[in-house]
Amino acid sequence: DMGYWGGLAGMGELVKYGCTTISDHHYVFPKNQTNILDEEIRAAKDLGVRIHACRGSMSRGESLGGLPPDILVQTTEEILADSERVIQRYHDKSYGSMCQIALAPFSPFSVTEDLMIESARLARKHGVRLHTHLTETLDEEKYTLETVGMRPLAYMESLGWTGSDVWFAHGIHFNDEELALLKRTQTGVAHCPISNMKLSS
Repeated sequence: DMGYWGGLAGMGELVKYGCTTISDHHYVFPKNQTNILDEEIRAAKDLGVRIHACRGSMSRGESLGGLPPDILVQTTEEILADSERVIQRYHDKSYGSMCQIALAPFSPFSVTEDLMIESARLARKHGVRLHTHLTETLDEEKYTLETVGMRPLAYMESLGWTGSDVWFAHGIHFNDEELALLKRTQTGVAHCPISNMKLSS
């Protein structure tokens, strides 16, 4: 119910100001609550807006050195199975369709390498887009340098996460070389300035 009413309220606010195509990155799935994205899609349909629903995910909880509490993480297998389900049920690839799905592991802090690789494979198998948060804060840069020995974008590139089917949220700590790589690979960025200002990031 919260997924439906929260989606209706949030998207309803956007409609008030003229926005009729909406992308939402929903990545919090408490145990046994995989139908939250379905409810958000139902709310979009009831409002009559076009939605690009991002099936987000978190697979690396606090016990594995990640940021989210363990109660909010799922296994890679659970995530991939539900991702396949929502693609099969809701994704309409036709031009101008009212509902498309993207696969969207949350961020380097909260997902495993395996989930990133397998999500990219699944997305490309079905022709859906890929989305994640990247270079939102300097803490993230420090985290990837310490854990995988690479800057965030290099890490994403090593996992197959660049290309015209990929867009990152935030992207405020790229250097000139990384900007050139994004341009060359046609990888997109949604900068989210209001969020970045709230975080002072």
